Amino acid sequence: MATTSSGTPDGPKPLGWPSRLTKARLHFVTGKGGTGKSTIAAALALALAAGGRKVLLVEVEGRQG
Repeated sequence: MATTSSGTPDGPKPLGWPSRLTKARLHFVTGKGGTGKSTIAAALALALAAGGRKVLLVEVEGRQG
């Protein structure tokens, strides 16, 4: 879970997901391989799922060659 640097006495204050983005689609796109798209997408999906969000993560490989 993401937190702010200024915490409360009980611990760090969690950051909220903006209500207007409750049904957002996030796309990680670049033509170059090895830039961390899958890693970032997976980490974000895990964080959102841990926070109770429904998550669908799909990875698609373009044509190689």
